[in-house]
Amino acid sequence: MVPPKNSNDSPLDVTLARPLCDQVFPRLWAFFLLVLVAVTWPLWVPLPSQYPNIALLPWWHWQSTAGLALQWSALAGLASSGTLVALGVFKRFHAGLWWTVMGCLIALMLTDQHRIQPWAYQSILYAGLFATLGHRRDPSAKSWFVVITASIYFYSSLGKFDYQFLHTVGDEFLSVSTAPLGGLPDTWRPWRTTLVAMMPATEMTIALLVLFPRTRRVGGMAAMGLHATLILILGPWSLNHSLGVLTWNVLLIIQAYLLMVRRPTQAHDEAHTGSGPRKNSGVWQVRVLVLAALIAPIGERWGYWDHWPSWALYSPHNSRVDAEIHRSKLRELDDSLANCVQEDGDGDGWHELKLSQWSLDQRGAPIYPQARYQLALLANLAERYEWGTGVRCKRRGVSDRWTGVRDESLHMGQREIQSALKRYWLVPSG
Repeated sequence: MVPPKNSNDSPLDVTLARPLCDQVFPRLWAFFLLVLVAVTWPLWVPLPSQYPNIALLPWWHWQSTAGLALQWSALAGLASSGTLVALGVFKRFHAGLWWTVMGCLIALMLTDQHRIQPWAYQSILYAGLFATLGHRRDPSAKSWFVVITASIYFYSSLGKFDYQFLHTVGDEFLSVSTAPLGGLPDTWRPWRTTLVAMMPATEMTIALLVLFPRTRRVGGMAAMGLHATLILILGPWSLNHSLGVLTWNVLLIIQAYLLMVRRPTQAHDEAHTGSGPRKNSGVWQVRVLVLAALIAPIGERWGYWDHWPSWALYSPHNSRVDAEIHRSKLRELDDSLANCVQEDGDGDGWHELKLSQWSLDQRGAPIYPQARYQLALLANLAERYEWGTGVRCKRRGVSDRWTGVRDESLHMGQREIQSALKRYWLVPSG
């Protein structure tokens, strides 16, 4: 017979009776974290490259011996600790191993902003929870993961209720998803924007469903369907997005099943009855960190928090930089950059430099969607090649949710680009 629930359990935890003690979820997360690092390895391995590291701290010099040593040490610590957890060995040390994973990810992000990938940021939060709650015989531990998951769908949805998404990326998603059926029927075309808006509406619905025990399984199954659909849209047979994006969606399908769809077993419930939570250090600090992560995305539209840690996924409203170089500087480019230069469409001698394409080619990951980062990346290139006045860019701010209009500023030459960086609190260095 299944024992009754403790009267002190919160409603959020009713269906979370299969806690983290079975180690399936943390081991799978560790395994997929290693896979994600592997498929985006140029982003994490500090090897000499034409693509520069843009440190998050203004005084950090990643090229120094100490900087390279820190990155190699952090990468080795991440790989070894993640492997031990994924294999399920030395279980008594898993809390310490998860702390190591968390610290190594933070160190790697501080030395290069491009590494603040959404799945890596999510893994930092999870690592802290695994370290402090993973061995506690407390069904409420899992509720923290559910709340984080709900926040991802919630903020991702908010980012897509936006003029830019409804008329660009979302419209493209709709075209791709209806292509196997011969495209959208003419009778449906007046409702095109409404159909696109159903995508973020679905995410918002999932966020609400997974928060409540009675509807959590339905929300979990809907989430699995959502990510399966995204894989079909973004896969190499369609929009051909990066392997990291596809792998993360596979992981989120598995997460939805383990956290929300899978039912607890009677034997498991009986095995963990009558054991109170064991005391563990760092619990309240991690909970404060998670609560901060839940609140911080509110400031994304005003520039107080970055787009990806705010779960602005597939949301084209993000700030950005459009870079151009003069034809007189084209001969100085190496092949990797030259392949990302567009033709001079209007004949004025200026060619667009596709930094986003360069990122995908060189690092196997989308460029960090932040004007601050892209401006620093361009400044680094301008200094390396001594472009002087042969470079210019247009910095575009976050688009207006209702009109799609952006604040824009034009920066002519290397000196103005460097000066534009000073408007940011954290002035990145190359």
